[in-house]
Amino acid sequence: MYWEIFYHYKIFYHFFFAICLIHVFLSFYKMNAILEYLVEFRAEFEEKILFKLFGNNGRIAILRRWGVKIGDGCLIYSRFFDSEPYLIKIGNHVAVASGVRFITHDGGVWVYRNKNPEIDCFGRIIIGDNCFIGLDSIILPNSIIGNNCIIGAGSVVRGTIPDNSVVMGNPAKVVMKGSFLENMYSYNKNTLQLKKYSNRQKKKILIKHFNLSIV
Repeated sequence: MYWEIFYHYKIFYHFFFAICLIHVFLSFYKMNAILEYLVEFRAEFEEKILFKLFGNNGRIAILRRWGVKIGDGCLIYSRFFDSEPYLIKIGNHVAVASGVRFITHDGGVWVYRNKNPEIDCFGRIIIGDNCFIGLDSIILPNSIIGNNCIIGAGSVVRGTIPDNSVVMGNPAKVVMKGSFLENMYSYNKNTLQLKKYSNRQKKKILIKHFNLSIV
């Protein structure tokens, strides 16, 4: 696989890093500026380019390299794991949608730095097994999400979420048990068994199911 080739031989990484280095020496003259540019380039390269190039396995490999603890069978689409990714632990069979942000420090301490310039406040994030974190959700410091939980899109989560919960809102609240949502899916006429179908096959079935006329 391509991401494995990248991590074993680092060909692409060294190539882009060499281009960056040449560009830096042409653009800057002070060592501090050079080092800052290299750090920013490396972070941007890993976050934006590699996340798109190497798919889910590549994303997980990068996140583990950053220090995120990720279990087996996970699907990760987000790249926003904050400045302390080593404080984040994700269980087995967890899906994290695009735009989800994991926040491991409290920026509110800024207000008190006139009195205490060195103050900082951190918190771990722990996600259990078999969970889904919906699009653009925010997981705040000191959050613990139990097993078999569903976090609705756009939720802002802080604190402890019990096992088998469906959560949504800002602040996020438990709105139902996972078993109740499972029953709702089973009785929903729009719940279909299409996961293994190709996009073309799925499109044909959905057009017929929703009685659409395609010009």
